[in-house]
Amino acid sequence: MLRIKHFDANEKLQILYAKQLCERFSIQTFKNKFTGSESLVTLTSVCGDWVIRIDTLSFLKKKYEVFSGFSTQESLLHLSKCVFIESSSVFSIPELSDKITFRITNEIQYATTGSHLCCFSSSLGIIYFDKMPVLRNQVSLDLLHHLLEFCLGSSNVRLATLKRIRTGDIIIVQKLYNLLLCNQVIIGDYIVNDNNEAKINLSESNGESEHTEVSLALFNYDDINVKVDFILLEKNMTINELKMYVENELFKFPDDIVKHVNIKVNGSLVGHGELVSIEDGYGIEISSWMVKE
Repeated sequence: MLRIKHFDANEKLQILYAKQLCERFSIQTFKNKFTGSESLVTLTSVCGDWVIRIDTLSFLKKKYEVFSGFSTQESLLHLSKCVFIESSSVFSIPELSDKITFRITNEIQYATTGSHLCCFSSSLGIIYFDKMPVLRNQVSLDLLHHLLEFCLGSSNVRLATLKRIRTGDIIIVQKLYNLLLCNQVIIGDYIVNDNNEAKINLSESNGESEHTEVSLALFNYDDINVKVDFILLEKNMTINELKMYVENELFKFPDDIVKHVNIKVNGSLVGHGELVSIEDGYGIEISSWMVKE
């Protein structure tokens, strides 16, 4: 990811980037400065001002349920904590592979010091962005990001059962394994040592699929079995980074990783949970569940 030292609305690269944001997030960009509306957020730099209009009444409410009761007076910082996945000092936008590094401060003088690209002003402070993803004229395929999933197991569960699950329930892990998936394709496995470090091993072949065709008379759609996967960790990684871990590096897991297992149904994220020990095996205790009744 490149560091941009200044924001110039006249540069073709920035105009293309702004256009890309409009297409992906239904955001309109203006070169003039607007005031007097909570839904308009100023994007500032030493080279000029931009205004990003966030349509909280239509786009955000349709895409994210948490916005259903929000008013236009909600601060950008409040909205950002719901839209973006917060991790330390990084906001990760799901629709983009790159990450944006930010800092929050109440000191206005930061706007004219350092190499900050721009800022979002909110009622809780100024959010200064150090880096933003940019378009490139040339792309190295080995530098493209791929989603790696450290899978710890899976279960086959009826739809009717999933619809009855609530926070605090436990889903039994029927099949335990330590498979490494890249873009949802098995590429190898991993071994975790006592220091919570994973050694990645790539397989020469993916082997035979465990799925078989089964004839089923459907009397109720809820009788359909779906696959529930329990993902220990997801990581965007380039081919070069993957080669580094395969050859001689260990991948360090967070200390509390077993408390933050992602639960996916047919590849879609439906909840989070904690790996717990139960009689004759393991299960995932649900901490958050996003399945509609």
